[in-house]
Amino acid sequence: MKPRESLKQYIGYFQSQIVLVYNYNDDVVVAAFISRMQVTHSFYKHLVKHEVTKISNILTRPQKYSN
Repeated sequence: MKPRESLKQYIGYFQSQIVLVYNYNDDVVVAAFISRMQVTHSFYKHLVKHEVTKISNILTRPQKYSN
């Protein structure tokens, strides 16, 4: 996630890249998603606090945090 990139843009980019990966492991994808986020972002704090482990859960929750 770049400094001025919105959460919506980051998720869009991430989704476009994940379709290129065959047979991915949720643990690895979630770790990659979270590790590239800005630590100060409220969605990052939510993901860490709730220990989200499924990429499908991550990609369905951000509407609340992207506004």
